[in-house]
This record gives sequence, C-alpha cells and structure tokens, in this order.
Amino acid sequence: MLKTAFAAAILVALGAYADASDYVPGHYRSNGTYVTPYYRSGRDTSYNNNWTVRPNVNPYTGRQGSLSPTWNDRAPTYSRPYGGYKASTRSWSSPSYRLGR
Repeated sequence: MLKTAFAAAILVALGAYADASDYVPGHYRSNGTYVTPYYRSGRDTSYNNNWTVRPNVNPYTGRQGSLSPTWNDRAPTYSRPYGGYKASTRSWSSPSYRLGR
C-alpha cells in the first residue's frame, strides 16, 4: 500500500514538472537582434521556484540559478523613494506620489 502511494506521488510530481516549462520560439527584437528559441520556467505566482533562482537548476541547460531566493517568495523590488537620475534628460527627477488612489 505504501509503495503504491509513493509511486502515485512520484507520477504526480513528474507530471507537474513536465508542465512547468514554456517554449519560447525564436524572434527578432525591435533593435534587430535575433533571439534563439529557448525554454523558460512556467509562469506562476512563486518567485523562488524559477530556474534563475538558486539552488534551482535549468533541466535543459544544466545551469544553476544565480539569483538569491527571497524570504517572502516574491520578486525583489528596487525603488528610489526620492526620485532618480534620468539619463535621457541628464537631470534628477522629483519623487512621484500617488495620493488618493
């Protein structure tokens, strides 16, 4: 009985693993650069289970992820609370606030 339950759990896990990737066909970027076709981890709400996050390994390339996992399983955000430097205008922007929204 235990062996049957274990085998069923393995099959379910393998089925979920097989559906965890998306194929991205080759395409041209707007600057004319060609991007070769590749596989990426399937989209979901988890950040830490992506192939680019340590210690996960991309099964197609064998490369280990290089990004640090987060404690809350969300993508890290980087913000500049006091505005930031705009290279296009070569000036500092003022902070933006969304009031009443």
